[in-house]
Amino acid sequence: MSRTEPGRRVRVPRLRLAAVAAAALLVLPAGQGVAYAVEPEELAGTWVSPASGDRGYPREVDFDASGTFRVRDLVSPCPPKVQCVWSGINSAQGTYAVEGDDVRLTYDNGRTDAMPDQLRYEEPQLIEELPDGGRAEYTRRAGCGGHGAVEES
Repeated sequence: MSRTEPGRRVRVPRLRLAAVAAAALLVLPAGQGVAYAVEPEELAGTWVSPASGDRGYPREVDFDASGTFRVRDLVSPCPPKVQCVWSGINSAQGTYAVEGDDVRLTYDNGRTDAMPDQLRYEEPQLIEELPDGGRAEYTRRAGCGGHGAVEES
């Protein structure tokens, strides 16, 4: 790999330049994944979203291949090695159904307005459309693929 000085022009062969220009037409916009019909086995595991939009805390969603899920809002979790009276983790669980690239969530005891009722699969992420028009992006937690992480509480 050669380095050039700032402001120095680099000559690119025309054929390579044409190939790069053609490839640029095929590139998805930044932050956009590929949507397709997802299978429950592909969702199994824990998905994590950092604080997004008006939600000032991270959220975890655990999917089991059997069709159950659990959502945890980490509003104010207890730090490691500390005993807390209240952990500050809000959770809800239920069942989910996959319809194409949409994952519809049905809560056992209803849901709060803050919790999503639908996510969209855009490989390699799950997307939550936020009320303010933004998006929350969920990524799979390493080491949790395909094991089904839902536990009874």
